[in-house]
Amino acid sequence: MRTSYLSTILPLMVLASIVGVSCEKTNLNSPYSNFYINFSVNDTAYSTINQTGLYKPVEGTVNVGADVDPHISIQVNWPASGFVLNKSFDLSTGASIQYVDNWTVGNFGTFVANATVGHGTIEITWWNKTALILTGTFSGVLYNQSSAVPDSIVISNGTFNVNYVQGS
Repeated sequence: MRTSYLSTILPLMVLASIVGVSCEKTNLNSPYSNFYINFSVNDTAYSTINQTGLYKPVEGTVNVGADVDPHISIQVNWPASGFVLNKSFDLSTGASIQYVDNWTVGNFGTFVANATVGHGTIEITWWNKTALILTGTFSGVLYNQSSAVPDSIVISNGTFNVNYVQGS
């Protein structure tokens, strides 16, 4: 008895499609992978919503930022050149960290660390210019830009994995 090619191959194709679906792997290089900015302020941990990243090659700047809620935000900025991947650099390079809290009693204000006030470090651990993803760490002592109390805060355990857009 003669068997047709289609009747032989069809069951194998169905089996392969079932196995293929059940073995689907997560692509960590996907531009839709688990984006976040996490950090602690004076040992209180925060996770963010609405993360953004912006790379401006003409200006030579990179910015990542996010809202913790409608009243609290974090921004990390650095020059697009002059740093080495996986090597920490301090804020004297033109980099800055800014934390704004318009709500929390005891942490109210705009806190900044840059080349002239405060101190801190940033490390870029991955920059995928094809998938438009930035990953890194940050920390520092930021000073209040108003006369409100407290006069400073400590940002620690800062990590980010952000999808960014390229501007002009």
